[in-house]
Amino acid sequence: INGAIIELEDPGVIAFYAIMNQGISACDGERQITEEIERMKNEPVSEAELSRLKNRYEVDHYRQIQSIDQKAAQIGFYYILTGRPELMDSEVAMARRVSADDIIRVANKYLQSSNRTIITLQPRLVDDSAGGDK
Repeated sequence: INGAIIELEDPGVIAFYAIMNQGISACDGERQITEEIERMKNEPVSEAELSRLKNRYEVDHYRQIQSIDQKAAQIGFYYILTGRPELMDSEVAMARRVSADDIIRVANKYLQSSNRTIITLQPRLVDDSAGGDK
């Protein structure tokens, strides 16, 4: 199970996804994602987990601006997204201020079942006995 935030100028998308092993149903994956979302809405993350998430976020932020090209791309991203490219310099400080209560509040605001779209992709089975193209 994994997830991503897709930041856009208009309201973005929060995506959760699971790639199931053979023999595990898509329903099991959907159930696990739903349970994790409900946990985010009701149970505070531990200080250790929150610290680990903040550290990963900070490392990722600085990795994205290691070269001049990457930094220019990020400045452009912030300019297009917010009109304020200088926000790039304060993003880590803002992330450091996030609390476990903030996560619960935001999860309850945005991770509502009425806002969900669930897509299930399954591989097409190929009939080897037909002898045709695969």
